[in-house]
Amino acid sequence: MGKQNELQRSIKSRHMFMISLGGVIGTGFFLSTGNIMHNAGPFGTLLAYAVGGLTMFLVMLCLGELAVYMDHSMSMRHVILAQELVFQLVLFIG
Repeated sequence: MGKQNELQRSIKSRHMFMISLGGVIGTGFFLSTGNIMHNAGPFGTLLAYAVGGLTMFLVMLCLGELAVYMDHSMSMRHVILAQELVFQLVLFIG
């Protein structure tokens, strides 16, 4: 009975990768915030992060709309969407 309640002490390589990636992003975020506060001040920092957050939110909203509009039931959906959209952009520019 005691063995059922024990935690498993195993971690996969993908878990280690995500932990290390989060640590790197967190450290870079912490250091860059100090540099931004030095240059722009507290209000400028809040404004910059608000604009950046809004931009990321809108991009993710657009990607969600594209994923629903151009429905491909394949595992390589992102590759097909990129090929279609980038090719159209190249034709429009050219």
